[in-house]
Amino acid sequence: KNEEVVIEKKRRILTEQQKKVITHNKELNELSKKLGGFITMYYVKNELLFNKVNISPASISRLIYIATYLDYNDRQNGLLVHKNKYNQLIPMDKKAMKQKLKLTDKTFSRFFKEVKDTNLIFEVEDKIYINPEYFTKGECEFDPGNYTRLYIKTTRELYEGTKVTSHKQLSYIFRLIPMAHYELNIICSNPEEQDVKKVNDLSLDDICALFNIDKSNRTKFK
Repeated sequence: KNEEVVIEKKRRILTEQQKKVITHNKELNELSKKLGGFITMYYVKNELLFNKVNISPASISRLIYIATYLDYNDRQNGLLVHKNKYNQLIPMDKKAMKQKLKLTDKTFSRFFKEVKDTNLIFEVEDKIYINPEYFTKGECEFDPGNYTRLYIKTTRELYEGTKVTSHKQLSYIFRLIPMAHYELNIICSNPEEQDVKKVNDLSLDDICALFNIDKSNRTKFK
């Protein structure tokens, strides 16, 4: 009381490396905004995505797509939301989910049963939640190096631009994400390797083996 506090301004000299980091973060934020923001998806290093979760390949594509409708985790963690005709965010129910996925009644029922039985999705009072151990939006507490950003616009474009009958093929792309090199995007067995000469890229035969696809079908797979 009756005192004036004066804070002295200090000028900070940034190193070239610090300037690069700031520039990179600014560009990343601008890109993120352009691509509609992102959700975060957990994976296990050097394993195909959802390798130990017992759902069909097509269901993986559908699950990843619907995960882009996650609400921020500081509101209701795991809640799926969508916009109504008044452009308001409201909780997603089964009817809205089926419409978003563009599936027939039979295909949707099979998908919904799969993801519920494997605890990937929960339904509470007509609201649908996705398991936060696999997907989140907002502050991320996943183990470093064991998750990736999925940009919302591009993820939706991939799904919406693919026929329902080709969701299995789309899942091959998604399932290879843990094998993508952090900087080069090469599909390899050592995605964290910093020495480019030591990156062990996977051949088409190697990738077929990961998916248990016979070599005689490699050309069709490609």
